[in-house]
Amino acid sequence: MPSNAPYNLKTAGTGFTITAKAEKTKPAPLFVNEGGRNHKFLLVFKKNINYNNDSEMDYDFSTVKKIEQHIRMAALKKSAPKNEPEPISKEDKKPKPSKKEKAADNTAANYYSLLEAGDNFLKEKKYPEAKLSFEKAATLRPDDQIPRQRLDEIRIRTADQEKAANQQKNKQYADIIDAAKVNFNAKKYDKARESYKKALEIIPGDNYASHQLEKIDALINSENDKKEQQRLDDLYTGYINDGEKLLKKDKLEEARLAFEQALVIRQNDVVAVGKIKIITEKEKQEKEKTDLESRDNSIVENADKLYKAGYLEEAKTEYTRALSLGKKPWPDDQLKKIAKLQSAQLVKENDAKQKRVKDSKSDQKDIEKAKLESAYNEAVKSADKYFTEKDFNNAAIAYNEALKIDKRKWPADQLNTIKKIRAAEEAEAKKTAVKVETAKEEKARKKQEEKDRQNSEKEYKSLIKDADKLFEKKDYEGAKALYVKASALSSEKKPLEQVAAINKIFADQKEKEDAANARLAKENETNNNYTALINKANTEFDKGSFLNARKLYADAALIKPDEKLPGEKINMIGLKMDELAANEKAKKDSIAAVADLKKKYTRVMSKANSYYLKRDLANAQIEYTEALRLKPSETEPKMQLSIIKDKLDAIEKANEITNRYDQKIALGDSLLIARSYQTAIEAYKEALIIKPGQYYPQKQITYSNAEIRSLQKEKEDLVKLELYQKQKESDQKFRDALKRADQAVIEKNYALAKNAYTDALSMRPDHEYAKQRLDIVIYQLEKEKIAAVQVAAKDNKKKSEIKPVNAGQKNNESKPEEKRAAESLLIKSPPPPYSNEELKTRYPDIDFAKLPPEQAFKDEPVSTSWKATLINQMLSENPRLDLSGSKNDLTVTCQGINYEGTNVYFKFLVKNNSNADFLTGAMMITWSKKAGNRIKLYPLYLYPAFLPIITPGKEAVIIYVCQSYYIKDQEKLNFELTDRLNKIKLEIEIPGIKYNEEESRY
Repeated sequence: MPSNAPYNLKTAGTGFTITAKAEKTKPAPLFVNEGGRNHKFLLVFKKNINYNNDSEMDYDFSTVKKIEQHIRMAALKKSAPKNEPEPISKEDKKPKPSKKEKAADNTAANYYSLLEAGDNFLKEKKYPEAKLSFEKAATLRPDDQIPRQRLDEIRIRTADQEKAANQQKNKQYADIIDAAKVNFNAKKYDKARESYKKALEIIPGDNYASHQLEKIDALINSENDKKEQQRLDDLYTGYINDGEKLLKKDKLEEARLAFEQALVIRQNDVVAVGKIKIITEKEKQEKEKTDLESRDNSIVENADKLYKAGYLEEAKTEYTRALSLGKKPWPDDQLKKIAKLQSAQLVKENDAKQKRVKDSKSDQKDIEKAKLESAYNEAVKSADKYFTEKDFNNAAIAYNEALKIDKRKWPADQLNTIKKIRAAEEAEAKKTAVKVETAKEEKARKKQEEKDRQNSEKEYKSLIKDADKLFEKKDYEGAKALYVKASALSSEKKPLEQVAAINKIFADQKEKEDAANARLAKENETNNNYTALINKANTEFDKGSFLNARKLYADAALIKPDEKLPGEKINMIGLKMDELAANEKAKKDSIAAVADLKKKYTRVMSKANSYYLKRDLANAQIEYTEALRLKPSETEPKMQLSIIKDKLDAIEKANEITNRYDQKIALGDSLLIARSYQTAIEAYKEALIIKPGQYYPQKQITYSNAEIRSLQKEKEDLVKLELYQKQKESDQKFRDALKRADQAVIEKNYALAKNAYTDALSMRPDHEYAKQRLDIVIYQLEKEKIAAVQVAAKDNKKKSEIKPVNAGQKNNESKPEEKRAAESLLIKSPPPPYSNEELKTRYPDIDFAKLPPEQAFKDEPVSTSWKATLINQMLSENPRLDLSGSKNDLTVTCQGINYEGTNVYFKFLVKNNSNADFLTGAMMITWSKKAGNRIKLYPLYLYPAFLPIITPGKEAVIIYVCQSYYIKDQEKLNFELTDRLNKIKLEIEIPGIKYNEEESRY
């Protein structure tokens, strides 16, 4: 800035201060260039500024009208005459005022108080309060122009403020809508939704934003539904595929479980229901087969007993029954033996009888009876042969022939057996027919589905065609309805794209309609305003209020400049006023002296009041003194002069405070430039003590504190950078150690790998990967040691064959350290309470080295050695559950459930409070589903492999491992444990909710 400029610029903190070089400095322009744009400011001197009032800190030149108003006020100030005040003599002093004069004084005091309050509210931009004050002042003095001028100014400011607010509001709304459209087109629906909500906050009830929000909600719900449906479809397909694989392997229970899980996703699914029916049929067939084999074995066993006892007829009946259940060699061979024996016996008996008949020649009846017996035997023999060959028709005829001869039990039983066999064959034929019928129904269903699909596709094409025609005819509502209907029949994008296009057309049409309505509303508003002003002007004109009428006609001309009526009326008013002026001239001349004095007094008082309200007390004092000279008897100028004197005294005192305040501010600014922030803060605080609540020192204190924090942050950032560099180096060392260890494992150098993993864990003790790998390396090292020990043992064995016996015994007594370390990796199973010899003596019929034959497994039993860590951890854990069942002084308790991968581990404690050993036998967990069916969860493996023998007063832990499933809270698991002698069964019920609570821990 040039040295001769009327104002000084000084930087301070984050801004700069502009000060005038002297009082009454003339206005000066300030040009600022920013980003290629030029800005012009007008700097104007203001005296005695109240820095606590932001409205006093600047002039408001935001509109052209306000600039013009300021220029007019400045011109009035320059053109106002300045008369020198005359001293007031003692003779001019009046006696004590009357009550009437006191009332007038109070009115004047109230008037000035209202004007001052109104001006303060105006500066603080509190327009409603300012308007109320000026309206009250205008009521006290209707002829005074100052309140009316202020009211006009308030009206202009309020209108400008509302207009600016509306413009800002509309701009903000448009920016938010543009951002929302960009996010909507980019399918960022969440961001678009937030923008439309903000738009509704600006313009509540906006139709476009509300419509877009509904559209976004529909799209989001549609996408979420599609994703959820896809997830369920994938899950369903996985269960169906798993079920198919298990069904092919004849794992019926697991296959049923997979298909039932598919039915949870798709209720009444035809595929899953059909597969479950197949599984049910297979299970029924297997059960029938098992039952048949069991019954067959029972019949054969009974027949063998009868055969050995010599009851050939009864044995024959049982063997024949066994043969009817299936063609097997043993019953057939036995029947042939019995037939030979019976034939030989029959021949022997016949020979004996014939001999007796021949010898005695006595009884003809015996001969007849023998013949019948022979005929009966021949018929039965023939029938049995037909039955054995499965020629059931001829067998039935022959058995009936035998019954005609003698009604014995065997032929009747055989006939009943033949009836059952025929009934079974008919049932099998019916099943075959049902399967054929089911295949036909499946084929018909697929055909119907294909037909439905073709009809749907045909209907879709028809709807699209009709919708396209309506779209071309611009019947958008009808077209939209058909496109929406078509979108439900196909996944093609066209219907939804067309619906989006129609929605855009609707939005564009609404936008145009809104613009047209706004334009029409504006035109109507202009016409209404113009008409209202003309009507008011005509009323004022008719009343003879020509000045008011002329102003109203002039305002109407501003609204509609092309209208001729306002101009004609203004010219007419001019003529009327000239005519009135001529008529009144004589009257005015007669009272000219009085009027001139009053006019001068009124003008001087008006100027004095204006100066007073602007706080220009010096000029106000001059004008009030002039008014008192013109009318010495008036009390108002005297009262105002007294008030001004008091205020000038107060200003002089305030100037002294201001000078001390300015000194502290200058000191603070100097220290701030020197970057002595803490000392500068102290100076600014002292300034605030002199003038509390000042904005500038508070702002500088805030800036100084920010700079102090910035310097502190720089120091902290340096410390953080050093820590980061150290951490980076540590991370690199850790990665290098891990890399060396992994490479050593690849090269099978386990000792080097162990050292490297140990180094890595010293840097990161909780790193799971390094810990797991270290366990594996230690295990491999132990295996190598065990292998070395085994090799050494073989060598020692060879050497012991040569060495003396005592030396060999000494070697056997010492146990190598490597062997003990290897054994620590194994599961510590409890030792049996008896030696092998004692077990054979106590329980000679049980082989404890093998699991009970009743114990079923999912597949082949798995060795638990590779799960040693987890098993040992479970054995050492404190009980979390207490689900018990007891019988005969024996108790089994579920103490915990652990999970790893897809497997679940159940920990059971068995206590023996009886007087006898409990020989742990077969066990099984069964899942009772909500639907009522039960599924066996076969074990993958059991701990301990040598099932414990629990002596009286002792206890033992059993761990049961099986595959985990999704079990509902309302369902349950049942654990059953029997002893080896199948005399005792212990049971526990595990609720589904407890199962899921344990699973949630993982």
